[in-house]
Amino acid sequence: MAGTEIFSFHESDLDGARDAIRSNYFDTSLDLVGRGRPYEFRFSGVARGSLSVGDCFYTAGMQIGMSDLGTCYYVNFPAAGHMDVEHRGASFEVGPTRAAVFRPIGDIAMRTSDDYRSSAVRIESGALEDALEQQLGRSVRRPLELAPNLEIGDGAGRSWARLVRLIAAEPTSPGGLLSHDVTAAPMQEALLRGLLFSVEHPYRDALAAPVRSWGPGPVKRAVEAMEATPDHPFTVAELARIALVSVRSLQEAFRRHLGTTPMSYLQELRLARAHDALVRADPTAVTVSQVALRCGFAHPGRFSLAYRANYGIPPSETLRHSRIRSRAA
Repeated sequence: MAGTEIFSFHESDLDGARDAIRSNYFDTSLDLVGRGRPYEFRFSGVARGSLSVGDCFYTAGMQIGMSDLGTCYYVNFPAAGHMDVEHRGASFEVGPTRAAVFRPIGDIAMRTSDDYRSSAVRIESGALEDALEQQLGRSVRRPLELAPNLEIGDGAGRSWARLVRLIAAEPTSPGGLLSHDVTAAPMQEALLRGLLFSVEHPYRDALAAPVRSWGPGPVKRAVEAMEATPDHPFTVAELARIALVSVRSLQEAFRRHLGTTPMSYLQELRLARAHDALVRADPTAVTVSQVALRCGFAHPGRFSLAYRANYGIPPSETLRHSRIRSRAA
């Protein structure tokens, strides 16, 4: 899997801002709405493989233009301020409950308010179609005909926007969600899948349709793969390929036969392995963080929360009891 690139820019001139956007997203025109006004541009985020997620801030209103994006989809929604958008014959305002969704083909014109701060998501078009095909288990028409805007005030859109903001904020903290393979692959999958279930497109009804019910065979194949290498950075799509079914079919099979989801099962498996490792640990040579990493948890803090929720005590207490047992022996 491609490595993670973290970017951060702070510019006070338009040329610098254009270069920053060009180097991480795409070519764009950029002009001040009010000539001669003080201006700052801040742009930070993370890029990994086919996905880039950033946080943008313009202190002054901007006129932004792009020709065809060509190879990507682009989604933009504000945390502060508002933006007027024109794309593929549609004109609308982007605000706290509405995101703009731009397709690869079609000119784009945007006009922001002063003090406009937004989340910006760039997705290579092939990655979004691949994710949809994995969900459905069949080919789809490319590029996808996405609706020009997305409601993010409630429902699936709200959850998706929350995930985007979380990923955009992570590069500034240790162990960001896209910094490790074990968390990056599922997180990328969740963002792509979340967009497909949030925005309108010709396959939304197919995604919501009942899925074929399967016997336990696919579940058995997926479980065997997870138990063999629980620290592997599995995604649901990879497990579905192993199980020889679509993503939706595998999820339904897990629900029917195990009463859970593939990723929840994987977390429970990793937690059990971690618990066993902590109980057996050499208390003079092992730390909680080392055990967590070996068992597929890249972020010690999240591991501790999940462990406490599952076992009722923090992992450090299990390790401490291991020291007590070691002395008694």
